[in-house]
Amino acid sequence: MSVNADRILRSPEATYTASYNQRDLLLYAVGIGESALQFTYEFDDQFAAFPLYPVCLPFKGQSQDVVPFPPETISATPDGMPSFNPAMILHGEQSVEILRPLDPAGGTLTGKTKVISFYDKGKGTLMETQTQFEDANGPVAKLISGSFIRGLTGYEGKGRKLPPRVQIPKRQPDFCDEFKTSPHQAQVYRLSG
Repeated sequence: MSVNADRILRSPEATYTASYNQRDLLLYAVGIGESALQFTYEFDDQFAAFPLYPVCLPFKGQSQDVVPFPPETISATPDGMPSFNPAMILHGEQSVEILRPLDPAGGTLTGKTKVISFYDKGKGTLMETQTQFEDANGPVAKLISGSFIRGLTGYEGKGRKLPPRVQIPKRQPDFCDEFKTSPHQAQVYRLSG
């Protein structure tokens, strides 16, 4: 299996449109188990999108229906990428930078996604993609997603320097909380994209 990491990193960014409305924001909040009225009641004086909502936009795109997996918005294969079984992909990490709040009334965003690193990790590949969402007023959120592709190995990796692994302190946690999820929470969450 031939991998050309340089070519993968030079692939043009994929651009797509994602849209959302108040119902989408409410459904996402309920799907993650949120109960605060700020995120679950559109007539609340402080109504807002839950800050992590942009994470589901690459899956949702413009659809107002149930979205197949993987959706068209994230199914593009970068130039130089060998064929592989999609069942071998694991979502490994996710970061979200909120540049400014989403419009709580809903809106249409442009998503621009690009592979930013591609590393052989021994038993597979860590591929990081960066997606930036913008509306008519400029950037709204930046996502970095790390996917582990099991079995794809045997090449020299390239891209951004990976951040150091966070060391977990050897002490008791500052705070612990336990709560139950509702029996239907997973079914509600998947409707967000």
